[in-house]
Amino acid sequence: MIIITIIITTKIIIIIITTATTIFITIMMIIIIFIITIIIITTITITITIITTTTAASINTSQLSPPPPPPPQSPSSSLPSLPSSSSLLSPSIPTNPTGNATTTTTTTTTTTTTITT
Repeated sequence: MIIITIIITTKIIIIIITTATTIFITIMMIIIIFIITIIIITTITITITIITTTTAASINTSQLSPPPPPPPQSPSSSLPSLPSSSSLLSPSIPTNPTGNATTTTTTTTTTTTTITT
């Protein structure tokens, strides 16, 4: 009678341990999938932010400096005129329509989420 009780108790303990292990593994998998999803969403958000700000800065910079006018062509010469040496040495700073020098600042925000269990 005692042996049968020990066998039944052992089987019940094994079933409880197996069930607890299965539940623990399931919960851990859900947490891992949740963390991976957060990492993917954060990466996509940062990438979109960088692309958007870079594109906006590029568009903004291209709108600041208008293209230079074409050099005047003399009717007697078929070759285009070369720029003067003074224009090659002067630095070109992009300016806005008022004539002031401008700078473009890009700001990237990173959000980090920490999950503690």
